[in-house]
Amino acid sequence: MSRSRSASAGLVVGAAGAALLVWAGWKWMQSRKKKIKPSKVVVAVTGFGSFKGVAANPTEVLVKSLLQHLKGNKLPKTVAVDRASVLEVSGEGCKESLQGIRDSCFLLQGQHRVWLHFGVDAKSNCFKLERKAWNEADFRCADERGWQPQKETIYAEDGPLNKALLSDLPVSSMLRRLRRQGFNVKSSTDPGRFVCNWIYYISLRWAKGASTNQDGSPCEDSLFVHVPPFSEVPREKQMEFCHALLSCLGECMCT
Repeated sequence: MSRSRSASAGLVVGAAGAALLVWAGWKWMQSRKKKIKPSKVVVAVTGFGSFKGVAANPTEVLVKSLLQHLKGNKLPKTVAVDRASVLEVSGEGCKESLQGIRDSCFLLQGQHRVWLHFGVDAKSNCFKLERKAWNEADFRCADERGWQPQKETIYAEDGPLNKALLSDLPVSSMLRRLRRQGFNVKSSTDPGRFVCNWIYYISLRWAKGASTNQDGSPCEDSLFVHVPPFSEVPREKQMEFCHALLSCLGECMCT
């Protein structure tokens, strides 16, 4: 009986080992797959209007001026701005606007859609690329519709307040390129818990739920960028940064 049990145990261990080897081989083959690079990145740019404490939002100025700026300052052929929209600083308002943009921003074969959100950090003196968003709405003041959630989840079904979603964009590569061009730019993992984080979490969630390419990589991404006030970095320099960031997206994603 003891010998029979020992043999059975040996068979189970052997089968488990074989299964592990098959799984490891599959993972290795997946890692060897050549990533499919998109032929073009199509960007939907958003900024915010004024809100309590910020009477003149620099992102509203930047976004409203962007398309005109691009007429005289062409982007690489690998990237195009589909639209540039100013959102209301309210949870439901900006979500409604974003849904409308998403419904009409079509995706052609071989194109990669990116949400590029801009918001102001009134206390900053540099640009910040936000790597993640949190499943938490904890507004320091009421939004433009009078809503002020306190320690609430954005999506209850996603889990606790400390649940985070990460951008799949090559933020580190983008940082290096932008710094080489002389921009004072950093990465951040704390976009706050106001409307900036709210809309970023929603767009990241949509992006991760979108269809994927043949290699399993996402065909939709999102990035939130905090900009300083114009008193810290002048409007002209900030517009240069916007142009450089868009160019960076095309270069990092398509080449």
